[in-house]
Amino acid sequence: RWMVWLLDNYSDAYASNQYRALQQFFRWWSAEEDLPDPFARLHPPKVRDRLPDLVAAQPIEARLPGTVLPAETRAALTDSR
Repeated sequence: RWMVWLLDNYSDAYASNQYRALQQFFRWWSAEEDLPDPFARLHPPKVRDRLPDLVAAQPIEARLPGTVLPAETRAALTDSR
């Protein structure tokens, strides 16, 4: 239930990191207590590749006063919209 909630409310990467942290804890715990590892048969959630958001040229130049982007970069940012 917890993993389903994580996947519904957070990114796949965050849910995977949380899973792996618990997996390591329970691996240690099962060795210390000599009990079976509850994560032994589970699989981590799949992390989908996510493309970064593109930024328009105007906000870049506005945030960095004195910066002028090369023409190729400006064209690429304008054409990608």
